[in-house]
Amino acid sequence: MLAPTFGKKVDKWFSQGYKVIMPQTMGTYGTDQAWRGTGMIVVTNQATGAALYVLYGNMTMALGGGTINTWPLNDYPDLWCDQLTGPITVTPPSPGDLYCAESNDILTFTVAGIEYFSYGIYADNCYSLGYEENVSFKLPDLYTIKYMADKWGPGEYTFGGADPGVTGCCSINPTKTVTIYKVDKLQYASGGGWQDIGAEPLYVLKGTMVNFKAVAAPAMTWPADMPIWGGSSGAIGTGETKSVTFNTESSSLTDYKTVTAGCMTSGTPTTVNVIVYDIDETNSIKPDDNFTGRSQTTYGLKETVKLKFKTTPGGISASKAGGVLWTYSGNGLVFDARIDGTAKYDAGGLTGTSTFIITVQSGPSSGQYKSFNRTIVAPSGTRMTRATGSVWHRQGYASAGILCFYWLDPVDVSFKNLKFGEGNCAPTGVQGVFGSYPNQPGSHPANPFDYITGGNLTTGCKVMPEDGARTKVIGSWVNGGSFTWSIPAQYQVQGGNWIDFGITDQTAIVFGPNSPPYLDGYTEQHKDGQWGGANVSDPDNELWWGN
Repeated sequence: MLAPTFGKKVDKWFSQGYKVIMPQTMGTYGTDQAWRGTGMIVVTNQATGAALYVLYGNMTMALGGGTINTWPLNDYPDLWCDQLTGPITVTPPSPGDLYCAESNDILTFTVAGIEYFSYGIYADNCYSLGYEENVSFKLPDLYTIKYMADKWGPGEYTFGGADPGVTGCCSINPTKTVTIYKVDKLQYASGGGWQDIGAEPLYVLKGTMVNFKAVAAPAMTWPADMPIWGGSSGAIGTGETKSVTFNTESSSLTDYKTVTAGCMTSGTPTTVNVIVYDIDETNSIKPDDNFTGRSQTTYGLKETVKLKFKTTPGGISASKAGGVLWTYSGNGLVFDARIDGTAKYDAGGLTGTSTFIITVQSGPSSGQYKSFNRTIVAPSGTRMTRATGSVWHRQGYASAGILCFYWLDPVDVSFKNLKFGEGNCAPTGVQGVFGSYPNQPGSHPANPFDYITGGNLTTGCKVMPEDGARTKVIGSWVNGGSFTWSIPAQYQVQGGNWIDFGITDQTAIVFGPNSPPYLDGYTEQHKDGQWGGANVSDPDNELWWGN
């Protein structure tokens, strides 16, 4: 059965409309002055749902559910109530009664004293049964600070004597409140505020400085020198916020550069896993005409380039990085830029430089960017090769012609989106048979070609179709003669003006009767180092002529 003091309390609780749950088997009180058993009484305010958990000895801990243990009491058979004398002190002590949730310490509470009362026949008859000084109560070994925090969460824990429930002898007993705190979560600075960091890793562009904040639970001002920062990213020191610059790239998607914050150097801190990535320039910026061995940093006029978001380590999507956009400065144009990191680039029609810029749009690296410079060049010269070893000729006439290909320099870029042509020029060095009608050569006409093929590191871009260089058909050549056209090589950008960038010399020579070892009327055609010749008596040879 219940001791008288508890019986009176139960009566009082019932009279106040509380719901009282009693244990089926009550505990026992031993000669070692400690209660044992599972004799817990649950008192519930049915209006609010608030509950109080009481064990023998009137010592309770209010934490929203769960009593830890009881104070030991001396064996007073006539005990009616007990009165605790404050203050209650805590061991180990901590400034502000703040305790780290990572601690394995076990709290001990000490009151200045406990006085025990018996109640007589009349309501005002209170008899002191005895007084004990400096009575201590240590929580059981299981109930470390960490255990309580893990089980019931951080917050304020109130320890003290239960309401005696009796007027006249005992008054309200003193209590002691301690706060168990921890790092509840970490945040990063974003857009003038703070963004919670979840369980997923953070993706941070190499070189980014991220500002972190540790949020305490319960909400409170951090104690001095708290929290303690650490981790493989190099975060050190204490304080509510910490700035970390991520200069070491992750080697894989599991090579985390960690940031930790906790309230004990030997505890288990809150950890953020960070993957530090860089932009994979080679795979992010690729010319459409990406022939083997070409320059990746120099483009020909009007080259087109695909821009993507590729990283080292690989496998990071633009969305995980916070979305990225390509922009540019300088020559050319970036267009169709999307937040998934894709875009297109046109080098345009002017030589110079262009800078590609990829910028993170949100997340911990918001506003951070990487830039990549490119040089834009025009054709600088031409070379020619024979398309065939045959020589065009009309039998019985002084005549010769060769079929050649144009090739463009420099060879390490592409000019496939340009147009190529030969410009006008007057003949020079006109001699002999070419000086009189009808053999006068006249001016070389403008001669646009059809198209330019893709690049080749060995040969450069090839102009199509072949170029046909030949003389007129000369029936009377007397003592021979010669002339030269110095033909402008030209390029054109999308229907614009033709721009000269080189000279190709084309020379025709007819030998007279006194030019041994050549036969009378032997004719040669020369162009940019290529040449072919034919005697008057050689059979007809009709070549297919391109331009």
